[in-house]
Amino acid sequence: MVCCTVCIAVKHMSCDGVYYIPNIAKDLLKRQDNYKTKTSLEKVKDALQNLKSKMRDDMEQLSNQRDSILDEIEKYKKDLIRKVEELAKASIKEVQEKYKNIFEGINACSKNIGHILEDADKGLDKLKHSTYKTEAQSFVDMKKGENQVAVGNDCINRSISRQMEALEFESCKTLKSHLLEVHSL
Repeated sequence: MVCCTVCIAVKHMSCDGVYYIPNIAKDLLKRQDNYKTKTSLEKVKDALQNLKSKMRDDMEQLSNQRDSILDEIEKYKKDLIRKVEELAKASIKEVQEKYKNIFEGINACSKNIGHILEDADKGLDKLKHSTYKTEAQSFVDMKKGENQVAVGNDCINRSISRQMEALEFESCKTLKSHLLEVHSL
């Protein structure tokens, strides 16, 4: 170890094998230690430069891997989003079709009720003005009215017993919980 005179005086005063550099340098330079050291340093320098070059190559390869993975993640994300959008479109179409079917059923029933109401109004009107008709015509109007009462009661009973269909949405809990559980793609 090469030390300055202050360090030797302060820290290495009690050490054995402390020599004055000019005294020992003559002997070392005479031997071929200088050549060996120079050769060793050149080898180490070359090895370090090769190692640094390899590390530069490793960093470039690592950057390429990162870029490739980031591209892959982006593609995977787009695929997932596209699939979720397809599922949403299919769900929306399902809801629209179910709505249309239920709506058309209710609308048809409502129109039928409207026709029955019109017939009931006409029948009621005929019965109210039966004083101007013959007994036979009044009898016919009364029988038609009874028939309209039966038709109306039947319609009311069917409507009461018919259960209203409802639109419902239940999300896929498995998909959502799985997405919540994972921490990366």
